[in-house]
Amino acid sequence: MLLKTYKRHRIEKTTNGVIEVVSPNGSRFIVSLDDSKSRGNRRFIKSANNIRSAMKYIDWVTKRR
Repeated sequence: MLLKTYKRHRIEKTTNGVIEVVSPNGSRFIVSLDDSKSRGNRRFIKSANNIRSAMKYIDWVTKRR
C-alpha cells in the first residue's frame, strides 16, 4: 500500500506492516532492517519502521548521487 511519494521514491507498507522504500528503478529497501553485520544477523528495529525513517533514507540515497 502506497503511503507517500517523496523525491521520486515510493514509501509503501507491506501487508505485514513493514515500511519499504521503492526506488524509481523498482529496487526495494526495508528501512527498519539492520543488516550491517557481516555474518548475516539481521535485526528488525521496530522504532525505525515509520515514514520519517524512510524519508531520511531517501535523503541519504539521493544526496550520495
